[in-house]
Amino acid sequence: MDISLPIIQLIKLSFQPPLDIDSVERYKQYFLKLSSRRCIYTLKGEYEINMHLQELDNKNAPYRFQELLMRLSKQKLKKKQEIVHFLVQLSHVLKNEQNSTLESMFKPIDESSSHLQISQITQLKKSVMEVENLPPTQRNDANIKLIKQITEKGNSSINISEVDLVKDVIYCLQGIEGVYIGYDPIIDMFAVKKDIPLSVPTRKLINVICETGWMFKKIMLFIGTLSSSLITQAIQTAIKDEMNEYYRIIAVLEGTLQNPQVQQFTLRKIYQYVKKISQQLLQINIVISTIQSPNQLGSTSALALTLLIQYSQHGCPIISALFSRLLQAACIPLIRYINQWVFDGTIDDPVGEFFVETVDIRQQSRDCGWLWKNEFRVNQDKIPQIITLEQANKIFDTGRVVNWLRKQCNCKSWHLEQEIATIESLQTQQFQDWVIRANETTNKKLVHLLFNQFKFNMHMQAIKRYLLLGQGEFIHNLMEMLYDELSKPAVSVHKHNLISLLESAVRASNVQYLPAEVNLRLNIKMLEAAQNDTGWEVFCLDYTVDEPINTILNGKAMLMYFRIFNFLWRVKKVEFALCQCWKDHTKFDKNKYNIPNMRRAFDLSHKMLNEMQHFIKNFYSYVMVEAVESTWKKFLDDLESIQDLDSLINLHEKFLSEILENAFLTKKMEMYFLDIFKIFGLIFKFKSIQDELLNISKDIISEKQSDEVDEKLSQLVSKQNRPRQQSFINNQTQALLLICNHLTELKTAYQNQMLDFIEKLKKEDKLKFLQFKLDFSEFYFAQKAYKTNMIDDIKSLIQNKGETSQRSFSQKNLQFSNVQGLSPLYQNSTTQRAQTQIIRDPPKAQIQKSLMDELKILEDPKKQFSQNKAKPPLVQIKTNPTLTDYERMKNEEHFSDSDNDDLI
Repeated sequence: MDISLPIIQLIKLSFQPPLDIDSVERYKQYFLKLSSRRCIYTLKGEYEINMHLQELDNKNAPYRFQELLMRLSKQKLKKKQEIVHFLVQLSHVLKNEQNSTLESMFKPIDESSSHLQISQITQLKKSVMEVENLPPTQRNDANIKLIKQITEKGNSSINISEVDLVKDVIYCLQGIEGVYIGYDPIIDMFAVKKDIPLSVPTRKLINVICETGWMFKKIMLFIGTLSSSLITQAIQTAIKDEMNEYYRIIAVLEGTLQNPQVQQFTLRKIYQYVKKISQQLLQINIVISTIQSPNQLGSTSALALTLLIQYSQHGCPIISALFSRLLQAACIPLIRYINQWVFDGTIDDPVGEFFVETVDIRQQSRDCGWLWKNEFRVNQDKIPQIITLEQANKIFDTGRVVNWLRKQCNCKSWHLEQEIATIESLQTQQFQDWVIRANETTNKKLVHLLFNQFKFNMHMQAIKRYLLLGQGEFIHNLMEMLYDELSKPAVSVHKHNLISLLESAVRASNVQYLPAEVNLRLNIKMLEAAQNDTGWEVFCLDYTVDEPINTILNGKAMLMYFRIFNFLWRVKKVEFALCQCWKDHTKFDKNKYNIPNMRRAFDLSHKMLNEMQHFIKNFYSYVMVEAVESTWKKFLDDLESIQDLDSLINLHEKFLSEILENAFLTKKMEMYFLDIFKIFGLIFKFKSIQDELLNISKDIISEKQSDEVDEKLSQLVSKQNRPRQQSFINNQTQALLLICNHLTELKTAYQNQMLDFIEKLKKEDKLKFLQFKLDFSEFYFAQKAYKTNMIDDIKSLIQNKGETSQRSFSQKNLQFSNVQGLSPLYQNSTTQRAQTQIIRDPPKAQIQKSLMDELKILEDPKKQFSQNKAKPPLVQIKTNPTLTDYERMKNEEHFSDSDNDDLI
């Protein structure tokens, strides 16, 4: 393809006005000459282009030029730099710059970059012509001389012998600059100086040999660097020892050079002589460069050991043997760290290169459980490839156990009777067996001390007796002694009073025969009190332990025990309160006097008491058996297979977690927990109502007894006092009626709450046994059906405006009141009054109003109960009535026979 035409068109488009034909031809010749020269255009051309772009007024021109330059670089052209240079020269001419004429474009572009000067080329042309004119017999010798002149020196005016180059090469191999070979810090290498004319093959050969000197210099810089890492220091020492072979080669080269009688080394012989050692230096430099790289994965020591392991498995036997020796030397500090940690339980690692690290605990908790898990840790980034993760974890656990034996168990005289680990055993089955044997021996010793010397089983049995309420008679005595004291406000409860009562409870029960060490550890912990709290909310039993048992019974575990005790203590309080109600109910003789509403109130109270006792006894039995005893039995069985402290801690935490879950104390069981405490609240309301009932009944009976005595006195006194006594009895009778209504509403609320709780229990498979215990006869579901049908009947009565016959209502009522084993839910005065109104056929408006009130109670008994509780009673009930001396004496006589009755 003829390129003359595109060049001419380019030149014509570049000049305005157009040039003449001669100028265009000269520009074309210049371009062709430029593209055909054997020159190199790199830095100088780019510098000129950048300077030219900075002088432009158009700020967008540099970006446009860079875009065009990038597009040019993607083209398949050979003379891209020359084309750019030509365009720059054209721009200079177009601007008519000073000293920028057409002739200046024909000057050499970069004479210093060419290996052959123009004068040299002219001289060589003359030499070639002279050789061609010689006779054929002399032409061969002349050709050899000419070729030698071109290939070896390139410039006959400078005479450099090979001996001089060999001297410089030997200096370079020692990391020293010579006359002709220097170190260029920009490109970071030894190279022949640019102004030295040498043939290309010779220059390349020298540069290849000089790479060995550059690698030697880098290695010496690494060896001379002061490192705080013991593993790095070991690697530096090992590499320094390996350099002795290199020093021997340098000494041989220098000795040969100084002895003229020995055949001298040439550049090629030197290359062959250092080729073998050069490969070793190259691999060492690669490892050094990786170690010193700022972007490291893991610590320097672990990375160095890992690299040495990889190169020790090199395919070349020489390289593999070299790095195996380096690895063996580098593992000396690692083995020392492992032996010190396994046998002494301490770490002497100021720079932190061992994979076991010490955590700064100055600002952390001093709880032994926390210290056991967090005082030391394994840094996986520091584990070298020569040790597996399993081995590292066992080494860590072994040293931690030894440290614990020294510090917490005060067992400083015990030592691990086992041989120390050696470098040769690394990465072998022998090292694996050594690690396992050391770990098993130390853990066996620690577990033996915990169960024998420090009596872990004894402390767990004590915690079960006290904090898990396992000692029933002690808990009952403690509850009786503390009941009055804990009923006070929390601010009025003092710890020393509670401790005195606790000691009395211990002496009154069988726990007094336990070892004194156990009872001395029993204590009382007062929790933080909130506003309006009583002593029940802040009281908690505590059991203190010493090291190393507190590693297992740590702060976190004791908090879980406190939660469990607080819940069981509340359940026990509810049971105790109902027992007190039963005891008071049994002592009272309600049949001695025929007082209106008293018998009915006590019968209703007795039914509710039986129903609540059924719940609390079955619930407490379930909690103690399913949540505590079964979990405790499983814990004791698993305790026999314990082999180390970690598994013992995990087993104990699992034991507590299962108790919390089975006792409804986890977040997952929160809805059951809330229902249980709502039921507890209703039980305590029942107890307060029964206390009022007993107080009112005692007042009425006292008045009756006083009236009988007064009848025997003078008639005058009788006539004056009888109206007052009759009025008091009437008021108290009205109060009993109000209490009956309260008990009826409370019973409805309690049964509805029980029904909700049982329905939730049915949805959980593992709680169906508790649901069966609480409602084995489906009493609450039958009551729900009965109430639903009563609501339907009342609604139908309202719709018919009271005209529905008594027969349909009575038959429906009888149908659901005769359910097997059940009694009607609402056999109270309100229901009877509604039926009486239907029988007597009162006015329709009155029937409708009465039925609406009944419907409200049936549909929302809780709301009705809360509203009635908020209203003041019709008759003010005196909780502590004032009695005369005679009345108090008669009352004491009446109840003296049953004061010492035992609970059934």
